[in-house]
Amino acid sequence: MAGLFFYSCESERHWSNPHDPNTDLLPEEWRPKNLIFLKNSSYELNLYWEYERENIGGFRLEKKINTGNWEIEKDLIDKELRHLSVLFETSVDSMDIDFRMAAYAGPNQSAYDTTIISEDAVTIISVDYDIESMDISWEKYQLDDFDYYQILYSEKIDGIKTIVDTILQIDSTSFSLDIFSPLKENWFWSRIVTKTGQGFLGEGRTNDIKTAPNPLDIVSVEYDLSKMTISWEEFQNGSGKIMESFPSSNPNNSISDFESYELFHSLSETGGRNLVAVIEDELQTSYQVLDFDPTHENWYWLRVNDYWGLSSTGNGMTHEIDEPPTAIDITSIEYDILPLHMTISWEP
Repeated sequence: MAGLFFYSCESERHWSNPHDPNTDLLPEEWRPKNLIFLKNSSYELNLYWEYERENIGGFRLEKKINTGNWEIEKDLIDKELRHLSVLFETSVDSMDIDFRMAAYAGPNQSAYDTTIISEDAVTIISVDYDIESMDISWEKYQLDDFDYYQILYSEKIDGIKTIVDTILQIDSTSFSLDIFSPLKENWFWSRIVTKTGQGFLGEGRTNDIKTAPNPLDIVSVEYDLSKMTISWEEFQNGSGKIMESFPSSNPNNSISDFESYELFHSLSETGGRNLVAVIEDELQTSYQVLDFDPTHENWYWLRVNDYWGLSSTGNGMTHEIDEPPTAIDITSIEYDILPLHMTISWEP
């Protein structure tokens, strides 16, 4: 008996395949993420984005200039690409440009990921640091469509931005790094991403680049019969202290980056300098030398070292040379026979 056998593969269909007309994926679930752009020149912008899926057709990029409408900038972008350049005939410095990107798979299209600088963006308000951490703070997002913050980092204002943290709590408005260098710029931006996938990139901010500590001058070199005392300027707030570049939420939480003083000695102002002592107390303002010769010059300098390897040396000083005593003339020599004695007299 002949018959027909029908096999349905409906239960085997991959409903999470974005190519499927009946896919159960929401448009937000397979959109590109973390679309950012930066200026390479006045006529070129570089765009970067992230994407994890492989079973798509590619990407579609749209742009909007000033208050105009969205228009396709580049269609059929290869699905393997994660960055591209956009060239302009007119300087971008005179335009307000927004971009958005979607993934496509056959007739289906994901939601857009957008990078828009708008009034809803949150601004970095401070980048402060001490010897333990660099602390970044930003404004709190005020709308109800919050999804997460992204903190972006670059070594320069127009450099490539990388994501250093994603923060899911709307009330969390600070982030700390324990590995950093204040000897260069560290630029940070906060990007707010909404529940609909829109991304608003706020104004960035950098730290104040750390400079060498303020030099301290030798103010006196004095001696007596047992010791020579070298004194220097008193430590002032800001000399060897972290100087914050912007108002901090906790301006009194400043940890000294002082490392040490080094006291140097030379027999002349231009001669070779020898290290006398290393002093780790930043409040100390003098040092005593027990082995000294005041009959010639003894020059001293103080070098201030900080935690970051920077140093500065102030003006040196020597003492007044101990001259030989003034010669005194004998004014008379007299003697008597009885009783026998001799009297020698000299100038007062």
